[in-house]
Amino acid sequence: MTAALAARVHAASFRKFGLDGTYTPPGEDAVPVPVRVLESRETEIGELPGAASFAATSYVVELRKSELPAPAKNGRLVYAAGTFRVGRVDEDRSGALWRLILEKQA
Repeated sequence: MTAALAARVHAASFRKFGLDGTYTPPGEDAVPVPVRVLESRETEIGELPGAASFAATSYVVELRKSELPAPAKNGRLVYAAGTFRVGRVDEDRSGALWRLILEKQA
């Protein structure tokens, strides 16, 4: 897929399926930034020795780099699913999106 085509696909996906949110970088004087997120949840099934199996759900979102050039670990993201702390930041294969692994806050 060419970069131009990938950009059009991302734009259409965020327009149709994106959720409004606010990202706040870590730090006391941080300024919140409005963003649009694509949400997915990853469920991992595991077993403990001698115990029943369990399922753990991770919140994962994608954000456009054009909206948020440099998200950071320990930043805060608020959107329809709740308030989250950023646990990890990865770049997607296309280089156009950030993939954030989130930890739900109480």
